[in-house]
Amino acid sequence: MKILDFGCGRKKYQGSIGIDIASNSTADIKWDLDKFPYPLKTNYFDFIWCHHSLEHVSDIFKTLEELYRVAKPNAIIEVHVPHAIQAGAMAHLDHKRTFKLDTFDIFDPRYMDKAHSNELYSKIKFEVIKKELRYRNCGYSRTDKFGGRKITNWTIRAIDVLSNKFSYSYERVWGFWVGGSEEVIFKLRVIK
Repeated sequence: MKILDFGCGRKKYQGSIGIDIASNSTADIKWDLDKFPYPLKTNYFDFIWCHHSLEHVSDIFKTLEELYRVAKPNAIIEVHVPHAIQAGAMAHLDHKRTFKLDTFDIFDPRYMDKAHSNELYSKIKFEVIKKELRYRNCGYSRTDKFGGRKITNWTIRAIDVLSNKFSYSYERVWGFWVGGSEEVIFKLRVIK
């Protein structure tokens, strides 16, 4: 299996080819991810790992088109990105966007209609096979931002379960009450 770690930073996905601009990264290919096309073969990768990298690119549509180009038909792209309602989602100075559960729906033919077609922006297609909110993206031992008390494991797990089961109301109303999920995870199957 051929794996691309897009924006790998210093923790490259095991067995992958890493691409990143950072001089201190473990990237195999040092490349500005806002410069197109990428120096990668077309229809080459079976799996693309995007762990907190898409929020840093300037042109999300061109970036996704490049990932689509280098992916084989039916390849999986796994995306981990900041969730839009999380309190610190835009705290990083280089974050250019956040994401919600329906962000990639415009690329999925099952969700496309005349009002929400992606063809105004791009002709690429993905099947969204997973959408998951994760309240804490680094495990279950963080302290909350409301008084410094530790949030118990069961509380975090309960928020994860309830936010994913009732995602619409979570993103619209009650997610703000608990500070929002730190990340949203997507699995996209490339349709070619």
